[in-house]
Amino acid sequence: MPVRWRTRSRLRYLGIGLVLLLLLVGAFALDTLYVAGYFKRIEPRFAGECHRIVGIPGIEDILIAPDGRHAFLSADDRRAASTGSPVPGGIWLYDLASEALPTNLTPDATVGFHPHGISLWPLPDGRGRLFVINHPDEGRVLLGKERQTVEVFDWRPEGLVYRATLADPLLVSPNAIAAVGVDTFYATNDHRWHGFWRTLEDWLRLPLADIVYFDGAHFRIAADGITFANGIETSADGKRLFVASTTGRALLVYDRDAATAQLGNRREIGLDTAPDNVRRSADGSLWIGAHPQLLKFLAHARKAKNLSPSEVLKVTPKPDGSASVTQIYLDDGREISGSSVAAASGKRLLIGPVYDDHFLDCTMK
Repeated sequence: MPVRWRTRSRLRYLGIGLVLLLLLVGAFALDTLYVAGYFKRIEPRFAGECHRIVGIPGIEDILIAPDGRHAFLSADDRRAASTGSPVPGGIWLYDLASEALPTNLTPDATVGFHPHGISLWPLPDGRGRLFVINHPDEGRVLLGKERQTVEVFDWRPEGLVYRATLADPLLVSPNAIAAVGVDTFYATNDHRWHGFWRTLEDWLRLPLADIVYFDGAHFRIAADGITFANGIETSADGKRLFVASTTGRALLVYDRDAATAQLGNRREIGLDTAPDNVRRSADGSLWIGAHPQLLKFLAHARKAKNLSPSEVLKVTPKPDGSASVTQIYLDDGREISGSSVAAASGKRLLIGPVYDDHFLDCTMK
């Protein structure tokens, strides 16, 4: 075979390979833009009225107590932390009946208190035990070796009474928490890696996140293989566990054995958005704060002037395992940017953001 012919043949195959590689990269880029909501049109809608409650930045998580009157707000000024000057976060209590300004239940918190996800387990006396994901080293650069904890409080008439701090190497990047007993809970790790590798995990949508379970004495992995595990919630009977997969754009449903806490038979409910926190209302429906355009949320995280659209979904599970999904709220970011949670009680709907200095108190028609 002539040398010139072999050279041309190799160049031809190299050219074909290069074209195929470019096509694959282009297809992946388009798919990433689609998943991030780049092509989605945002037309604000909401059947109701909302008003802003101003003055508390970063109310990332909200839960409404079983009495239907009180709402716990988990707040942290993440922009202050990102500048290297973190300030103490706080757990606030909002009275839905009086609509007075929220009360800080942790006024003596130190700069090491940076709450994230929260969950309440009712106690016989009508109050409850509050579990709080905490990032004590928020704002510090420790190459991914930040200490992560779960802070445990009792909610009493006099406020929050500290009980314990839980820590374990399995708490790699804890995000949300769901109590299933007075001393037991599940928590999501939204990532496995930190720093550059965390960014790679996000953009490649690698299924490396997991769910951990605490049995009152020890932590263990309850489920893994999740793409960005975020919000977590149980069904009212405790037989199902719901987990938001943010970049997977889905709500994952696990069957749960209440006796052993084992999870199995995973299903997915597709969502045309990036879900964040999940909250169950009294009627069993699930309310999800979501980010319909993730790239705009990333821009909003960098600068407050960059608006990020907000969305709220209502998911109604059915006995056969399926669910109906209804869009309740959609905003282009001017009313509230970067919604991360929605909690409903009757016609009231509270919507919280990751960064904004206010949350919304809405009345649905």
